[in-house]
Amino acid sequence: MSTYCFFHEDLDGYCSAAIFMRWVHHYHNTEVKCISVNYNRDFPFDILKPGDDVCLVDFSLQKPGEWQKLLDIVTEENLIWIDHHKSAIEEAEKQGMSNLLGLRSVSQDAACELVWKYCYGEGAPMPEVVSLIADYDVWRFSFGERTKHFNSGISAMIDTRPESDFWNDTLIYRFEYPAIVNEIVKIGEKLMAKSKISNTASLQNWGFEVEFCGHNCLAVNRNHCGSLFFESIGENYDILMPIVFDGKQWTVSLYCSGSDKSKAIDMSALASTQGGGGHYGAAGFQCQELPFAVIRKLSD
Repeated sequence: MSTYCFFHEDLDGYCSAAIFMRWVHHYHNTEVKCISVNYNRDFPFDILKPGDDVCLVDFSLQKPGEWQKLLDIVTEENLIWIDHHKSAIEEAEKQGMSNLLGLRSVSQDAACELVWKYCYGEGAPMPEVVSLIADYDVWRFSFGERTKHFNSGISAMIDTRPESDFWNDTLIYRFEYPAIVNEIVKIGEKLMAKSKISNTASLQNWGFEVEFCGHNCLAVNRNHCGSLFFESIGENYDILMPIVFDGKQWTVSLYCSGSDKSKAIDMSALASTQGGGGHYGAAGFQCQELPFAVIRKLSD
């Protein structure tokens, strides 16, 4: 029998899987096979066997019948689900999945924070690396520029796969290596200053304005770019929208624009109109045809 952790393929998901993997190994002396998943790919049911232990972190099964398909292979006692995506949690509850083991919350917790609390308890001191990743993922920015610089630095220079030694240093041995986070922040600050120049040029060349669900959006045809990519001009728009085509379908990401949360739009609600989901500050969906009207290219 095997133990699997399926994690969403972003920094919050990587951190979530890293925490779970090390907790299981330390307290249960069991090796965990961590496998990245995304909403534009089929879930790998074929690798699972009856009796396997399965944990889903920062990810939910979305297609009709998938939850039952999973439970036809593994039992509820062998399944843990930890997630913070509002629309996914609400939809799963409609399908009777609310009693699954794990921890779900649609408040301001990121998945990595929920995994830490599930593994070590609500009051356990949280490593700074978890707090900074969470702060960016759920669009809190409680630590201001430090959050932005850290997430820029870690994304550019660190191997963040769950099995990476980086997580040992920042999760397990964090008190022995206290300077790691500060070094990443310093590098991230320099990277952001340089990236701002190239990102502004990319937006001017490849960015375009669209209208989506009555909102003025800034879109760009580019993969792996978060809300910081739009920082030079993003506050002029309601929504920031990276889009990318994988040969079969479009993946559309939605990010809140601006720092005034009282004026923020619920991205998960907008994504759910297209069959997608996410959380308040960031969400996304897949589609065969793009559901918006192009207003103009920025370079025109």
